Amino acid sequence: EKAEKAEKAEKAETEKAEAGEAEPSVQKAGTEATPAAEPAGAAEPEKAQEKAQESPEAALQRQVEDLEGKLKESKHKLLLTLASFENLKKEFAKERENRRK
Repeated sequence: EKAEKAEKAEKAETEKAEAGEAEPSVQKAGTEATPAAEPAGAAEPEKAQEKAQESPEAALQRQVEDLEGKLKESKHKLLLTLASFENLKKEFAKERENRRK
């Protein structure tokens, strides 16, 4: 029983780790702590520095490209929804006809 409980606990811990839910301070016996590739806050100053060096035109161009991408994505979702709606209308019309017969 103890072995089964230990296996279940280890399996649950593994699943949590794969899902990113495991606590970073929890380690299995015999494993070494690996330092993070980059501290969480280290990327922030680099991005801020890049933005400071970026010209206003380049910043606006990047914003336009981002917004165009979002617009394209929204249009795609809208078209899929519209097609689904049209298909449902046809399906319901067929069902209505079949009930009348």
